[in-house]
Amino acid sequence: MQKTGRTSGWGAGNGGEKRALVERAKRCVPLLAAGVALSVCAPARAQADGAAAPAEEAVATPVPPAAEPEVAPPPVGPHTANSLQLGLGFRYGIAMGSDSAPNLWGTGLGLDVGYTLPNGIYAGGNVEYFFGNTADVSGFRFKGNVWQLSVEGGYDIGLGENFVIRPKVGFGVAGTKLTLEDCPPNVSCDAQGPSSDESPLLTPGAAFLLFTSHVSLALDVRYALVFSDKTAKALIFSFGVGL
Repeated sequence: MQKTGRTSGWGAGNGGEKRALVERAKRCVPLLAAGVALSVCAPARAQADGAAAPAEEAVATPVPPAAEPEVAPPPVGPHTANSLQLGLGFRYGIAMGSDSAPNLWGTGLGLDVGYTLPNGIYAGGNVEYFFGNTADVSGFRFKGNVWQLSVEGGYDIGLGENFVIRPKVGFGVAGTKLTLEDCPPNVSCDAQGPSSDESPLLTPGAAFLLFTSHVSLALDVRYALVFSDKTAKALIFSFGVGL
């Protein structure tokens, strides 16, 4: 009986300890679960924080607005300002006055070149050749023609973007040639050869220029004065195409 009592007393004591251990285990399970959760979530949080860092670095810096394209200022002065002009054209001269036979000018060709400064002042030159004409004078048949070489100065006045008026004056030299082609009957003309003469030339006038997208068109009107023994005069019209 004593043995049984001792055994029952030990069992009772062991049962209390077991219950205490069970209660402690119940309290530790949530803590262990929380510890596992913490140990599992901590790396995940660290990874999440590490992944968020590049996102913060990837934020684009503000880009300044693009500069507006520069607009070229409107041109100042005439269309010809600060440009070189080259033209080739047709000429026609009408002799003026009582000493107009034969007409030394008539149909001709010419080349002109010039440059207009930014302030509109023009400087240029002309080379012209006229084929002349024939005329009967007192039974004699004469043929005459003229060439002209001159420099010009003028001032370009712009009217709108594509039209220019150029008052100008030219100075140079004119070479005239007069040939006796036929003589009256019973008159010997064997000794009569062609006569040539170079004389000062003055050509006041004006040019009217129209500019297109590719070429320029020009109308030129001048009054030519050739200062020889008898001053020869002519009204010259020029029609040309230029670059």
